[in-house]
Amino acid sequence: MRKLRKVALLALTLALAACLSWPAAYAKSEYVNSFTAAYPNTKGTALAACSTCHTSTMQLNAYGSAVSAAKLDFKAIESKDSDGDGWTNGAEIAALTNPGDPQSHPSGSPPGSTGGSSGSSGGSGGTSGQATAPASYRDIAGSPARSAIEALVKAGVLAGGGGYYRPTAPITRVEFASLLQRAFKLPGTMPYLPSFSDVPKTYWAYSTVEAVARGGLMAGQNGKFNPGGQVTRADAARSASIALGHGSEVASLSAADCLAFAAKAGLFASSSGPGTVMTRADAAILLAKVLDAKAKMADPLAGVTNYVIGPDQCAKCHSDVAASYQTTLHSRMVRPLGPGATTANFADPKAPIKASDVLFVIGTNETNYFVGKDFNYLPASWDATTNSWGKRSVSSWLTGCAGCHTTGYDASSKTFVALDITCESCHGPGAKHVAAGGDPSRITASVGNDTCNSCHGGTDRQGGQIATMGHSTSVQDLVKLPYAKDACLECHSASAKLAVESGQPAPTLADFKSGSHQNDTNGVTCVVCHDPHKNANEAQLRVDSEETCTQCHNGELTGDTFAAGATVHHPQKEMWEGVGAFGVPNMPAPKTATCADCHMTNGNHYFQVGTPTITLSVHGKPTNFDSCATCHTGMTAEKIKGLFDAFDARIAALKDKLAQVDAHIANEVSFGRDMSEAKALRDKAFTNISFAEGDASKGIHNPPYTDAMLRAAEDYLDQAMRK
Repeated sequence: MRKLRKVALLALTLALAACLSWPAAYAKSEYVNSFTAAYPNTKGTALAACSTCHTSTMQLNAYGSAVSAAKLDFKAIESKDSDGDGWTNGAEIAALTNPGDPQSHPSGSPPGSTGGSSGSSGGSGGTSGQATAPASYRDIAGSPARSAIEALVKAGVLAGGGGYYRPTAPITRVEFASLLQRAFKLPGTMPYLPSFSDVPKTYWAYSTVEAVARGGLMAGQNGKFNPGGQVTRADAARSASIALGHGSEVASLSAADCLAFAAKAGLFASSSGPGTVMTRADAAILLAKVLDAKAKMADPLAGVTNYVIGPDQCAKCHSDVAASYQTTLHSRMVRPLGPGATTANFADPKAPIKASDVLFVIGTNETNYFVGKDFNYLPASWDATTNSWGKRSVSSWLTGCAGCHTTGYDASSKTFVALDITCESCHGPGAKHVAAGGDPSRITASVGNDTCNSCHGGTDRQGGQIATMGHSTSVQDLVKLPYAKDACLECHSASAKLAVESGQPAPTLADFKSGSHQNDTNGVTCVVCHDPHKNANEAQLRVDSEETCTQCHNGELTGDTFAAGATVHHPQKEMWEGVGAFGVPNMPAPKTATCADCHMTNGNHYFQVGTPTITLSVHGKPTNFDSCATCHTGMTAEKIKGLFDAFDARIAALKDKLAQVDAHIANEVSFGRDMSEAKALRDKAFTNISFAEGDASKGIHNPPYTDAMLRAAEDYLDQAMRK
């Protein structure tokens, strides 16, 4: 009976325990399932357990409390460091360490600690300090590196803050990279494609590793950086020597010789033990010496290879320009597939590709091409003007086009920093510009065509075409003319034009002949017409299409007519508007075409008009285009030649008559007669003839007005002969 009671009591106890534990078990299952759903990488790991949020006594730990406050929104607290070990919750979960346990965290030093400046390891219990906190560490009192460590804290290379430095611990490669980055104030960079397979974009020190590697101070091996690896004395010697501008001298040296070189330079006390692993104390002593040597350099960044930092870094100081740049075609060169990227109809049963195949959309709003996830072009194109699919050959976008379509492309590693043509595509790498506090001399700012020609050059492209015509040599040609004036420079020199537009002092002819601009050969370059920073007009023109041309191609008419007897220079605007001639009412041309319609057939930058056809190179193949067909049917080369010949003959006849009038006036004056009326008539005729001839279109720009002004000129000459 007594035994039976014991059995019954045991059964009751187990039943109660089961009943009491059921809610906890259910809760555990619910919370863990929510956690692993948010972070699939934690399934089956130690993080898929109560200990992630609870202490051993089942009290909420710091992370658990944060989770509770966030109402199980794990993502909302990823940026917090709940357990105070210097690592964010997100970083810990990615590394499968416990975000609620300060003794559990990723190896190495936490982000922002610059090589373990104040983070803990192995239960040291340090906290993430800042440079404004106490400039010391708890464990360096007896270290021979104490003065060096404190010097680095003072210089901002180490954060200090009263934590643990762990001076005797080996320094890892990523910690050493962080020290180098801080020592030389190198801006971080976040390339779209990583340089190393073991340092992905999600790695806590990704921007640091990329900055130091791209800056040439540390290198990987076989596509890996080995961030947790150790640093030998020879490794450190090589990096320090390169940073101080001795890269070419140590490039081919062996490990032992490299250390000997650095020791001779005073960076190491001896050249022994090139393979000896550096401790954190050793690294501090070395970096303190590097800082001293850097302070004596004429250019403290001479040893750093300039590198691309990406448009987000530029936008921190140039927010207005960055915002306007977003309106440009360059900013939309490469678009991840998504809303607004393309109008392509992937639902079309005849579509040659699927939306799921597409990584990027390439091209204008008229024609789109598609890049797959292997960075090769897909065999399809989309014509947005006809809403139809077409074909495209399969080739490598990454090796064939990314060099122009992206920013910071590295052909050797086949990586790039940013999608699209951004700031540094034109202004060059910006790392040194930022590291030097925004020094403008550290960035490229050119008004020449070379920058554009890197992608738009060649006979098929705009840069190669413009190089063959007068715009490219306009300032060189101008300074040779005896009658040139300073005012002419605004239309003949890119430097002068943009200086005037920006409110800066414009250079003078004297500057171009023998002064500060004597080597400036930039005539009418791309940036004179196009604004690389905003898209306020068609094709990113600074002003509308017609004004782009006529702001310079005009005779500077200030009254109703040009001055009688004056030679008229390039009066295309006045001819087009039908104003400025003597004896003729205003007669605007029928504006059915624009300058670009005729002078830029198929977008060519030769600015030559076909007569009526013009042969252009398209993808290396000569192709004929018709400059007149848009407005005229049946126009032939013979007809155009007939018009030109008739104009030339008419001008020649008027010039002959003008010569006769000049002889008549001179003869009459020799007899003492007053020929002022005849001279006034003659001067009006001369200016009309000069106007028609100076327009250079042989009457094509405004045929009725040209005919009327030449009739008036002939009439003036006939009247003058009768005086």
